[in-house]
Amino acid sequence: MIADRLNMRNAPKLDAEVVTTLNNGDVVQLLDPTADNSHNGESISGLYGFWTKVKYRQFIGYVFSPYLGSKYMLFYENGEIEYYPKV
Repeated sequence: MIADRLNMRNAPKLDAEVVTTLNNGDVVQLLDPTADNSHNGESISGLYGFWTKVKYRQFIGYVFSPYLGSKYMLFYENGEIEYYPKV
């Protein structure tokens, strides 16, 4: 499921402060795919997933993984290229 807009939060939890809002189609940089994945994930609004640490422009924060698409390229900090999320 891909939403029209997605809140990027300052911590990996639903009640954390919103850093910025992403639009459908914005490309984000994956910083830490296991930022808060020490447990088996969680369910939010009927969607199961993990909090993922990303960078968008000058903003760094967390988004819930089910809202990330997989058809856009993402550049890792270490230079690797993966096809990962579209918001």
